Amino acid sequence: MKRVAVYIFLLILATNLVGSYLYFGVRMLQIHDEKRAELKTKDLSELEVITLSIKQFRKALVEDDEMELNNKMYDIARTETKGNSIIVYCLHDVDEDNLLSLLDSILNNSSKDKKPVPPQLSQLLAITPGAQNFYYSNSTAVISHTTFYQTTIYQFDVAIDSPPPQG
Repeated sequence: MKRVAVYIFLLILATNLVGSYLYFGVRMLQIHDEKRAELKTKDLSELEVITLSIKQFRKALVEDDEMELNNKMYDIARTETKGNSIIVYCLHDVDEDNLLSLLDSILNNSSKDKKPVPPQLSQLLAITPGAQNFYYSNSTAVISHTTFYQTTIYQFDVAIDSPPPQG
């Protein structure tokens, strides 16, 4: 029964850690497929026409059919080369821009969080299963410190490392 509970807990934890990235990946594929279908139905007159140098085009190209220019994603329908420039017929992908900006804001907010880790969580993560320690306590010291804002009490057990008594 304990193993089942542990596996359920790990499944929930993994879903929380990986689930959002999995969602973004699946949603990105859906958006890409939707834009591919939309590009097939559009006439060339309905597309944006952008003229770039070959160097700018290579720098802006993300995939064979996508480019990022001025922090905007474009799906490429067709390209034409004229001399040292490339004419790109494309469609601005607003949905992909929104999804990427959402992902970027989530990642930036988590990295900007400067709050310290709660001590309870640190103690939980420091627990290591395995060897058991046996202590014999022969004295206790209590230290109390009171200020206007809080009262702090520390209790220390002076311990002697020894195994439990035999027999």
